[in-house]
Amino acid sequence: MQTFFPIPKPSHKRRVKKRGERSKFSKMVRDAVKQNYNNECAMCSRLAHHVHHVWPRSRSGRNVYTNGLLLCNDCHKEVHADNKLLNHWIRQFKEMYGKHFYQDREDLMEVYKTEFGKKTNLEVQKWMEHNEVFEILRK
Repeated sequence: MQTFFPIPKPSHKRRVKKRGERSKFSKMVRDAVKQNYNNECAMCSRLAHHVHHVWPRSRSGRNVYTNGLLLCNDCHKEVHADNKLLNHWIRQFKEMYGKHFYQDREDLMEVYKTEFGKKTNLEVQKWMEHNEVFEILRK
């Protein structure tokens, strides 16, 4: 019979959050999205509680302010059931916040390191205009 010797977990703090943690809206971001929409659904103007990821988490949509849409329960179900409606909101948010609206700082830094990223510097600046406050407060 073999003896089991567990390996202790490392004591250092992660430099980058786990993928799942990067896709959950913080309370601060949720509150800011709710305030932006005056606690009303973006589709029907009823009282809303769901902060929806415009760019879905399954496609690596992150927990940034520019990826949050406030919806009531019925509209939230409708958006998830109707791909055309989801794509409508994606187009709207690209127009408002730029094509990187759904990415967080770590994603943007990866994009910006490439030659392509250097050409899209204005897009990165547009993202920073809307999300920088949350990045500063998060630290």
